[in-house]
Amino acid sequence: MSKKNLIKKKLDYLFQKLKICKGDNVLIHSNSAGILQFENKKDNLNSLFTTLKKKVGTKGTIVIPTYNWSILKKKIVNWKEMPSEVGLLSNILLRSGKFSRTRNPVYSHIVNGNLKKDLLNSNNQVAFKNDNNFFQKIIDYKFKILGFCCPLNKMTLLHYIECLSNVPYRFEKKFYIKEKNKNKLILYKYFVGKKKIDYKLKDKNIRNLLFNKKKVKFVNFGKFESWIVNSDKVNLEVLKKFKKNKFFLISK
Repeated sequence: MSKKNLIKKKLDYLFQKLKICKGDNVLIHSNSAGILQFENKKDNLNSLFTTLKKKVGTKGTIVIPTYNWSILKKKIVNWKEMPSEVGLLSNILLRSGKFSRTRNPVYSHIVNGNLKKDLLNSNNQVAFKNDNNFFQKIIDYKFKILGFCCPLNKMTLLHYIECLSNVPYRFEKKFYIKEKNKNKLILYKYFVGKKKIDYKLKDKNIRNLLFNKKKVKFVNFGKFESWIVNSDKVNLEVLKKFKKNKFFLISK
């Protein structure tokens, strides 16, 4: 068996253990090292998508982050050339032609599947405010969030829940961004952290909450750990926790 086929077999087994089924909607946070641990060839990274696509079928939807924070400094968006700053896999799939990309300057996602049209039709002038927001749709459609070989605090949905809860260590800031070859400025609203506060999400806090509530499933993949959670369950549990402690996610 070739290394590529072996990787696909391991991925298929992983998705089976994580109970990913036909018709599922899945948002993936990934670490490419999970694939490269078996063979250091970038060509194998596409296997993560192709194997998952086979699992969810034509009625399912796959979403992958293609975030780019540098836009806030450059202030000029060139959609055709704007890379993802969240890893090898997202850039490979971005160039594959199999996905469509949302037009959010910072928190863009590539989408493949049944819900593509609705997800692309989201408010792209805000990061997390609940106004036709992309992340609210992730919750409403009950997406499963798959953490492939990466920690739970990489889950961007947590920042959306912070915004819903009006946490005191973040605030809304306005940026003006221009599309290349267009004169019109885009007003973009972003939920930023206060400089004097360590606002990094603590993995152990979200891990303990979801594990104790039996809302997360962990499965090993080689030397890495993968996990899966339901977005609506994460939203419910974290919102309840925030009612008692607004600093819950960042407390040491």
